[in-house]
Amino acid sequence: MIILISKTDLQIKTCGCGCNFFFGKSADFKIRKIASLVRNCLYLINDDCLQRQEPTVTALAIAEDFDLHGIANDLAINNLYNVTYIDEEFDDTLHLAKRMEYTIDPLGLSEIFVFRDGAVVFWNVRTHDRAALLRDVERFAKNPYESSIALEELDRMAFKIVDGNDTEIKNDRFCLSGLRHSAPTHRSTESILERFALSQAFAASVKIGVWEASLTNLAEPLSKTTRALTQGYIPWNRKETLKHSGEFAALRHMMNLDSNLLNQDFYWDRGNLESYYKIAARHFMLERRLNSLNSRIDYCEELVKMVDNMLALRHVGFFL
Repeated sequence: MIILISKTDLQIKTCGCGCNFFFGKSADFKIRKIASLVRNCLYLINDDCLQRQEPTVTALAIAEDFDLHGIANDLAINNLYNVTYIDEEFDDTLHLAKRMEYTIDPLGLSEIFVFRDGAVVFWNVRTHDRAALLRDVERFAKNPYESSIALEELDRMAFKIVDGNDTEIKNDRFCLSGLRHSAPTHRSTESILERFALSQAFAASVKIGVWEASLTNLAEPLSKTTRALTQGYIPWNRKETLKHSGEFAALRHMMNLDSNLLNQDFYWDRGNLESYYKIAARHFMLERRLNSLNSRIDYCEELVKMVDNMLALRHVGFFL
């Protein structure tokens, strides 16, 4: 089969001089983005057809936060899905599984994880079902992202059930232990939590992708600023400087303090589950990418601070 993929499908942005959209971004960002594009290219022609041959996991982040209580008590969602929190002591994630009367394959593995941080992970869910569920949960989204960013950072990975006791990521696929993830054992709490651990890292990956895109957009004006400084003038006033400083501080706060997806407290007494989270976290380079983001924000904040100091000195000099 020949797959024809256009530049639009790949979502590669170019500027007037032909530079591709990786310009100015970190190496980790480029590596992750290329891997994501390659994976997603495999599903562009006929998602449902390919999904029947090799089931997939689809992750995307559509908002800063979800009102999980609202989702859990929504009648429309509950009519179609069995909705439960992932753990009675952990209210940051919902698990959704279709009710039997609406299930085409009662023995098949198909489920959805909805994270408080505005991310959703679908396991073996058809395109029209994903779209319908997203329309429902969007009603409970707080500070939704632009659809273009959410779709650009959407990611997919295939999964398969393998013989043996080991669950791992191999050849860019989730390889799930057949002992725990084949029917009917895949509905056990142990199996669901194992897939949850993998899903949390996958959701964190697309969330970091949104932060990477946000930082790129915030940092874009800084290139004009540095050019202006080389020409001997300061392009901002104090209000603009304060605005830029606040934007970078807000993004850093969101990444390091507000996100539950990168919080591993759930695993402190669940060492076996933590190992699955770490497998996926290493695969998606979560720590490296987060460190890279913080380093890039450091540079941006230093530049903004330098401009602010220049403005302060100019203001003082005006009164001398």
